[in-house]
This record gives sequence, structure tokens and C-alpha cells, in this order.
Amino acid sequence: MLGSLWFRGNVLVYLEGEKALLPILVQPPHQMEYLIGAEYTGLIIKDFRMGPNLAAAQVINGNKDFDFSSHFNQPAFAEVSEENGTLQINLYETDVDNDYPILWLGVIRDGKMPVQNVIWEVLRPASQKDVAFAALVMD
Repeated sequence: MLGSLWFRGNVLVYLEGEKALLPILVQPPHQMEYLIGAEYTGLIIKDFRMGPNLAAAQVINGNKDFDFSSHFNQPAFAEVSEENGTLQINLYETDVDNDYPILWLGVIRDGKMPVQNVIWEVLRPASQKDVAFAALVMD
């Protein structure tokens, strides 16, 4: 995606909320593509990390007892850009595990969102009760 680059660097990925990701492209272990919250939010994740992609395949193939979030919530090299109202987040492998900003993704239910030191955030309606979000926060 071309457009304005919001962020490029290492992050700790943190996914918030059940069923926050809607898979739209399934090609494990090489790539998974998700929408955050719902189809019309315009918040897209392209994940190129092998571990999280193999974990996603487990869940998609019906393994309901598999803990996807513990595999997804890993350090990544992230590129975040925006074009024509669509925010695209590309996640790549990184071998560095330091104190990085948190790339916080998910769905807010019932208007409850913990307060963090937010660098930037995007909030989009996902339904009448839910809001999809992506944010970069510092501890």
C-alpha cells in the first residue's frame, strides 16, 4: 500500500478482545490478512510472521482449544500506513525483543478502553455496539 507512512519499527503486538480479527486471506505460514472488527472498518493487518500464521491456521482448522492470542501477541517489525481512509498494518518477523511501543489492536465492547499513553489511534465503528481500533502506545 502506498500512502502516508505513520510508523515503521519494532513493536510488541497486543490483540484485545475476542473475535477481534476477521481473516480475509489465508496462506499460512507465509501470510495471513485480517480485518479488525468488521469488513467496513478499513483497518487491515497483513501478517508475514510464521508463528502467528501457523497458530491462525490451527484456529481456522477448528482447534477451538488453541490459544491464538499468545502466539499473535509477539514482537514484530511493523509498517503502518494510511491511504484513502484505509489503515494497513504489515507485520514482519523480528529477532529483537526489547522495550518497544505496543501496537494495540482489537475491538472495544461496551465503550470500555483502558487508558494508555497513546501516540496515535484509529477508531472505527464495527457494529452498533463495537468499535474496532488500532493504536500505538508507550508503557
